[in-house]
Amino acid sequence: MKTLAKIFLMTLAVGLMVMLMVEAQKNDDVKKPVKVCGRNEEYSTCMNNCPLTCANRHEQIACIQVCLKEGCQCKHGYLRNRRGICVLEKNCI
Repeated sequence: MKTLAKIFLMTLAVGLMVMLMVEAQKNDDVKKPVKVCGRNEEYSTCMNNCPLTCANRHEQIACIQVCLKEGCQCKHGYLRNRRGICVLEKNCI
């Protein structure tokens, strides 16, 4: 029974994500202004839904990558610290 419930929930989650993706693509026709990001950040039209941070970098995170939003995210090799600043992983405290 637990397996059936897991399958149902996963199917439901995937279905909802597909619906959100379709809706997001409908809105892509609208021109958006260029965004300016902070130091060690870059603008992405497909943000990572489960970004690694200094706080969670050692955890195993199960995440399905779906483009739901756009915005500024840390550049490759950088993680967001508890103050919201993108720093090199070696500088995480």
